[in-house]
Amino acid sequence: MINLSMLTKFPEVKSAIIADHRGMLLESAGHSDANQQASALGAMASAMAHAGEQLGAGPLQRFIVTGTATASIAIVAQDAIVGAFVDPNKPIATVEKILDTALQR
Repeated sequence: MINLSMLTKFPEVKSAIIADHRGMLLESAGHSDANQQASALGAMASAMAHAGEQLGAGPLQRFIVTGTATASIAIVAQDAIVGAFVDPNKPIATVEKILDTALQR
């Protein structure tokens, strides 16, 4: 799917994970709380997908959560969720493009 160790070599990316849609961790790079992050991304993806259905948005493709300490970008693929955790002071669009290119979207 995507090489997380290569993804975390970009200066914008602090860590990255791959989780299944239930929130079970499949792979991680550079993250000490990877299981907790995978669980959170799985729950958020489920909630966001449901909200998107109610709003008529179609299938969920990605979501971004930004806070003061970190920003999270999640790309929702058919078989997994790829999450990248980045510095919220750096351009998020750069990481989105990196993820899209790596996932060939």
